[in-house]
Amino acid sequence: MKTICIIGAGSAGLAAALKLKEIGFDVTILEKENYIGGLASRYKILWDRKTYYINKTYHHILEGDFYTIKMINDFGIKNKFKKTKVKTGFVYKNKIWGLSSPLDMIKFPIPFLDKIRLVFFIITSSIKRDWTDTEKVNARDWIVKRAGKNNYNIIFEKLIRNKFNKLPEQISAAWFGTRFVRESQSFMKKFGWLEGGGEGLILDLIAKKLRKLNCKIKTNIQIKKIDVKNKIITFISDNNKIEEKFDIILSTLPPEVYIKLATMKDHSVKLEEGFKKIEYLSVICGCIGLKKKYSNFYWLNVLDNYPFKVIFTNSILYKDSAPKNKSNIYLATYFSGENELWNKNENEIFEVYMKYLKIIFKNCEKNVDWYKIVKFKYAEAIFDLHFKNPPLSDSGIYFAGIFRIFPKIRNVSSALESGFESADAIISDFNE
Repeated sequence: MKTICIIGAGSAGLAAALKLKEIGFDVTILEKENYIGGLASRYKILWDRKTYYINKTYHHILEGDFYTIKMINDFGIKNKFKKTKVKTGFVYKNKIWGLSSPLDMIKFPIPFLDKIRLVFFIITSSIKRDWTDTEKVNARDWIVKRAGKNNYNIIFEKLIRNKFNKLPEQISAAWFGTRFVRESQSFMKKFGWLEGGGEGLILDLIAKKLRKLNCKIKTNIQIKKIDVKNKIITFISDNNKIEEKFDIILSTLPPEVYIKLATMKDHSVKLEEGFKKIEYLSVICGCIGLKKKYSNFYWLNVLDNYPFKVIFTNSILYKDSAPKNKSNIYLATYFSGENELWNKNENEIFEVYMKYLKIIFKNCEKNVDWYKIVKFKYAEAIFDLHFKNPPLSDSGIYFAGIFRIFPKIRNVSSALESGFESADAIISDFNE
């Protein structure tokens, strides 16, 4: 029986572990945090004498999230999978504007011909299936050609900066397009959600099954060194230094972190060069429980100069995430490099957020039941114009994670897919 260490207990790591453990591998998972699930982990909130399981960051199930839906079916929780038609829009000039229907777009404060071009752009983009022809085209040129310069300047330029923290000229039209289309298709149909705590429920069920299969899931682990050649991992657990040898190692670490821990001299030069080029977006995400409902819009992209770039009224989609007549919302800030909010504490970030939120949601600062702020340094890999997925394996080390999913969007489904893909490669290579 081959021994394998999977570094990271997020969606990709858990998916790989499940597939490998089911066919007989001896699997150990090492996780830095004291919880599993990464960005899809959950809060346990006592609210009005009832316990609510709420995602730490916003999640929803879009059209085509095959692996998320597969897990829902595999674990027999299809009865918990719901779909809801939601409204989406923008915050523009301190007002909320809808963007869920052609009528909403007609009301948006742009010239009539630009409205027509915008509607046509959304419809034609939503039916595009193959994006390989746009991988080397920058997002700005692609949008201007199809939606017009005015729509680009008013909507998409700010939208791209907010979503990707890059100039539109620097990112691939394929990356923007796949995200935009997936979201647009869901706007036209329905968003999916899971009762009982969202997609974190899937990961908890995977972890529960893994433990039944005697998979070792170790949390609060500090990895000190990855010996690539000898497949030895040095780590700290309960203040004890441990060196453990494995037959196989699968890393889901962000490349920047992996480079610092691994003996890179044992890897190919090409892998190291590729890893060094991969940049990430960080995220600060606030989750706030409010005493009343403030919005009928599930998803609002913020085009104004606010510290947060998106507002999700989570309780509009997740019907079981708040007491009756109350609501909970997410505010998220994405950035690469430095951001003044990063070094602020939870209370300070909350105060900054509320200063701007009350412009849109009047008197909301007086109606807060609770709030949580979470930070993830490595939230999403940036797919620029020259991005290429790194190899699945190098020098006997396997890789999985959101840095290997280009040009797909970053969500639980694509992370699960990456984990399954790496597990398949290991199974094939070792003929188990």
